[in-house]
Amino acid sequence: MSFITSEICEIVLKNKLKTENFQIESYSIENCNEEVIGFHAKESLFDFQHASVALITLADFHATFLIQQYVENFQFDEKYEEVCFESLFFQDDETIHEGLVFSFNNILKNICYKYFNKFTKNFIDKTFDNLKLTTIELLKKSKIHRNFLLHGDPWGNNILFKYNDNNQPIEAILVDFQAIRYAPPAVEVLHFLNVGTTNETLLKQDELKDIYFSRLTETLALKHIDINSILTKEDFLKSCKDFIGLTVALRLYYTTLLRLPMNHLKQIQKDADAFLSMFVYGDSENIQKAFEEDKIYQKLLIDCLENTFQCFGN
Repeated sequence: MSFITSEICEIVLKNKLKTENFQIESYSIENCNEEVIGFHAKESLFDFQHASVALITLADFHATFLIQQYVENFQFDEKYEEVCFESLFFQDDETIHEGLVFSFNNILKNICYKYFNKFTKNFIDKTFDNLKLTTIELLKKSKIHRNFLLHGDPWGNNILFKYNDNNQPIEAILVDFQAIRYAPPAVEVLHFLNVGTTNETLLKQDELKDIYFSRLTETLALKHIDINSILTKEDFLKSCKDFIGLTVALRLYYTTLLRLPMNHLKQIQKDADAFLSMFVYGDSENIQKAFEEDKIYQKLLIDCLENTFQCFGN
């Protein structure tokens, strides 16, 4: 575990989103020197206790958005259309190289061509086409389920924790809102559970979904808003099932980068050409080298790729 120890360290507890015409001022500042605030190292995934605390904070963030809509009586995607777009996983035919779907699909396909020779090139290509289309479609504003303003990138480095004297997490703090998206809350919850938690924690995902929804209900009730007028629990759980394919996709993409061994990641970080080649054009050299040299990383990627072929290879 790493701790922030700077004497003059201040962080934003809640979001401040700002564009030319859009600003939410719901934020507060804390002096980190007065609290024990920390974050998990890159290699760490959240246990049940950390996951519970993080989901409570995500529920509060979502509820704050809903309360603001209710109080000000506006439709978010109509009033703030300019920020209702997907910034991580998208396809734009005019700027095809700018999306992570393009670059990471290229990287992963090249690995599969070489190491998954039990599959034909045509089957691999078709699988990744299905993966791309499904990911892009599911991350769009839903026409079926209720959409919320989401953090968009709820993994370990974007969630800090306050700890008590016994080093137990008592509050989570969200940071880095540059990937916000407007989509159903199931997207955020499933994203967090499948990218940020241990396998043991993920086995308790039903309980964690209950914790999230209960907190959302309680926070809205403080402003006399009935959750059932917005989203019933039945609809929430149904949406979680509808987005199950997204969990496979996000786990694959995030594992490829976030579980990359540190020595390989540092090589990419210090070489601008290597960084751009990988993230913009999908050069697989560095990922492939890590795949060949690090057995833990190799197993993680193989497991994710096998799930991808099982889910999207038809």
